Amino acid sequence: MKNIIKKILKEYDDEFEFAQNIVNQLKYYEDKESKGYLNAENKRIGLWTFYYENGELNSKGEYIDSIMVGPWEYYYKNGVLSAKGEFMDNERNGLWEYYYNNGQLHSKGRYIDGIQSGLWEYYYSDGIRVPDFNHD
Repeated sequence: MKNIIKKILKEYDDEFEFAQNIVNQLKYYEDKESKGYLNAENKRIGLWTFYYENGELNSKGEYIDSIMVGPWEYYYKNGVLSAKGEFMDNERNGLWEYYYNNGQLHSKGRYIDGIQSGLWEYYYSDGIRVPDFNHD
């Protein structure tokens, strides 16, 4: 039994050391327009945030090896959300929502491999719905 426990602890230590080496290689990057982490190959990794010249948030989202993945959000210069959705391999995928600069929903629909797909909902800036449009 002791040998089994020692083996498990050794495997855990090896995995922890491997993960720690990766974390130790990360470099924090920040300038006036962006901030986030770079890996050993100077590729973006993890959460990155981007800013307008006036310091307001422009966008934020995740990278893996400088490839956009997961949820992303974009903002107008006045701080209002302009768009949100998911990326997969630098392509918009899944549900995306777009907003007017007054915060009112403009449109929403799905992307497949970066291409609008299926039925999309559209709205006027006062919130009145426009007839749907099928992008297929």
